[in-house]
Amino acid sequence: RGSIESDLAGVSLRAVSVGSAYEDSIEFVSTAGVSNSLGIIGPIDVSESEYDFLVTKDEGSVDPGVITAYDAYLTHKIAMLPVDDDTIDGISFLKEQLIAADFDQNGWVNSWDVIELMREVVHISNSSEPDWEFIHAEADLSDINVLNTEIDQSVTVTYTGDDSDQTVYLTAILTGDVDGSWMPPDFS
Repeated sequence: RGSIESDLAGVSLRAVSVGSAYEDSIEFVSTAGVSNSLGIIGPIDVSESEYDFLVTKDEGSVDPGVITAYDAYLTHKIAMLPVDDDTIDGISFLKEQLIAADFDQNGWVNSWDVIELMREVVHISNSSEPDWEFIHAEADLSDINVLNTEIDQSVTVTYTGDDSDQTVYLTAILTGDVDGSWMPPDFS
């Protein structure tokens, strides 16, 4: 019936909540789309097929105070982790924290990530910036370790044409925010 770009033309994702995180806008397949405040996208008229989605978010809405020296400290601890372990000095890390600690997104966590994070904290120009990474909430992260933080950000959805639930849950990771302190704006 057409390409995903034309099938989703005019759709934009706005006011998206991913878990406890709120996003005011998410770019979706080079077009704009709309979802409700819970991140639910209304019915989309697409033909039966398998679609790959790449969800992106502009980091411009990140409060500068979210990334702190504590995130750099945790990144330093992660950089010291043995490859086959997620615990050091009594601190256990989630795979998502390892991904967030790879601030320069080169695929592994090292002292350069710590330096770039500290430069971000004190507002010194650096080559890396916070970036949003979105992965399928049920993604297999078992291969993630200090030397391998690469993730597949594409989300594949197979649409069968029936009325079955096509809900896809995503996990949002803000690089540099190792302690997960980013909070959505309060709209109450």
